[in-house]
Amino acid sequence: MLGFGAGGIIAPLRALECDCRIEGVDLWTEGEVLFREISGDWKGRVEVTHAEAGEWLQSRRGRYDLIIEDLSEPHPELGACKPWSCFDELPRLISKKMRPSGSALFNLLPWPDASWTAILSRVSSPWSEARLIEFDDYENRLLLASSQLESAASLSRRIRNSLRELGSSLHRRFRVRNLRSD
Repeated sequence: MLGFGAGGIIAPLRALECDCRIEGVDLWTEGEVLFREISGDWKGRVEVTHAEAGEWLQSRRGRYDLIIEDLSEPHPELGACKPWSCFDELPRLISKKMRPSGSALFNLLPWPDASWTAILSRVSSPWSEARLIEFDDYENRLLLASSQLESAASLSRRIRNSLRELGSSLHRRFRVRNLRSD
């Protein structure tokens, strides 16, 4: 997980019975401290490294089934934005660190003076398949990319069922569409 923050994604993953080992990286050390204070045994195996995400990923040996990119940095006008590396070198690096059947999930925010079309095209370019997940109430968008993905309709049903299982009202307020499909 690139951009661990305070580990907010861990609880829903564990609630959905994902018991995998999670590796996270973030420059913000206080986030891990907060996560450790509020999480109990339910957190499972979670390792966090305090480092720059691209350098950390580059130094890792082995390949991953899933890489979640959730990096952000403060911006004086936008509140938060993505580091430019999230649109530039990071997608290529992530694609090289994935297993052949692996997937990448990007939590994207708008970039000043760049269209969503340009952002999505740039980030998804290393993969033959990509699905876009858009929420009615949020400006961020999720991009799922891989060499092979299920259809947008099938993925939408699976996400909807998982959100319903978690008791989230988001199960009614999102859509999934094909962005790239070979």
